[in-house]
Amino acid sequence: GKTQEWFISTSVHCDYWMPRAVDPDNTLLEKYATQDVIRTMLLWKMYQSVMEADDKLQANYDLRKKLVAVSYRMENHGITIKPRIFQSEIQKFHKMALREEIACQEIAKDDFNINSGVQIQEILYGIPDGVSAAQRKGLGCPIIQETKTGISTSGSTLLTLYNEHTGTRSKAHKFLGHLLKYRKATTCGRYLLSYEELSSYDDAKRQLLYPNFNQTGTRTTRWSSSNPNGQNVGAGGKDAFGNESDEYCLRTVFGPSKGRVWVCVDYSQLELRILSVLAQEKAMLEAFSKGEDIHQLTADLCNIPRKYAKNVNFALIYGAGKTKLDEMTGVSDFSKVFGKAYPGIRNYMKTMTSQVSKQGYVTTLGGYQLIVPPDRPYIGTNYSVQGSAGDILNRAMVGVDSLICEGFIPAKLIMCIHDELVFDIAKEDYSKDLVMQIKKCMEDAGKSLGVATPVDAKKVTTKWSQGKELNYGSQSN
Repeated sequence: GKTQEWFISTSVHCDYWMPRAVDPDNTLLEKYATQDVIRTMLLWKMYQSVMEADDKLQANYDLRKKLVAVSYRMENHGITIKPRIFQSEIQKFHKMALREEIACQEIAKDDFNINSGVQIQEILYGIPDGVSAAQRKGLGCPIIQETKTGISTSGSTLLTLYNEHTGTRSKAHKFLGHLLKYRKATTCGRYLLSYEELSSYDDAKRQLLYPNFNQTGTRTTRWSSSNPNGQNVGAGGKDAFGNESDEYCLRTVFGPSKGRVWVCVDYSQLELRILSVLAQEKAMLEAFSKGEDIHQLTADLCNIPRKYAKNVNFALIYGAGKTKLDEMTGVSDFSKVFGKAYPGIRNYMKTMTSQVSKQGYVTTLGGYQLIVPPDRPYIGTNYSVQGSAGDILNRAMVGVDSLICEGFIPAKLIMCIHDELVFDIAKEDYSKDLVMQIKKCMEDAGKSLGVATPVDAKKVTTKWSQGKELNYGSQSN
């Protein structure tokens, strides 16, 4: 039909890219592209008046428009790979995987395919109709989870079995340990090989990655990245058993090119700070204002070890249920213990769940409405916290980019990873004042939404994984 003088054709039914063999002249492709543009324009016409009538909606739209240019500049800058270190890391993970595979085969006394889920099942749980008693029993592992295709051999299942056998010195425990290490090494190796496939060389013969940064890649206003997924390149590596380990940190292969440095600026406990403000949790707000250890506070109030308290603090944001919290802490009905320690958070989470059940969405600190899946109202808290964190980061990116484009900061914004922004700077332009300007801009972004958001900065001269802490203090007034 006709809408706003734009005509939508009903003759084009193909909503996919046609291969050249079927459409040699690209006529269907042209029609598809034309209709794509027309329908996008019609959607804009429909929503333009709605946005103009809502100041917050219009402000969010204006912010998003500015972020298009920011992401374009990040994508075109590229991320430098260190070729020698890169090849060394690939070889390291290859040797690790081979070593662990041999160890698994020696324990199983069988030259099996370590990548076969079926064969792993047979070794761990046995073969019901096996010829010998040893085959029928396998390594004697209990079945703790089944899937549609059989008994689970997922990483989480294997880790649970490994932990259950800890201290037994059994063959099962040894086999599971080597298998988990093998999978970790092969996963890291695959990531590195994918980086190599996606990389290219510029005129200066630098090996670079050009990931796509997507500001609409998640449901919560958080950024995502693809080709490759940079969000997987965490600040610290973890071994096969979930422990912190620099040996598995993939940031080792990235770093500034010759004559340049990176400055990495990361928000400190951003999500917990936002939660404390949204819930108006007095104990947490006071601890943050005094610069106290928030995880130790939870440990003291709930009478649990700090390492459990840290996991609990973040698990609650991500919507962990009662059973999960009990498993994490070893405390029966732990949610009640936490609720007494932090009544503000308990009440806020109940309010969010009720709000989602009634209206289907939550509103971030920046006024952005996020639709929450109706069958999961309990994650309303997660959406409001994550969405508000996205609001702050988006404002910070636009603010810093503006200073860069106007010539006040001689730097390039090259990455957005979780709560961290990474800047590429010529060595001769690097200064304490430059870092302080970036920090102030990022801290002011949180302040504009009522959240105190201190940031930590690091200077990288060689490997991204070996940044040096910059203790320059805060610039936010």
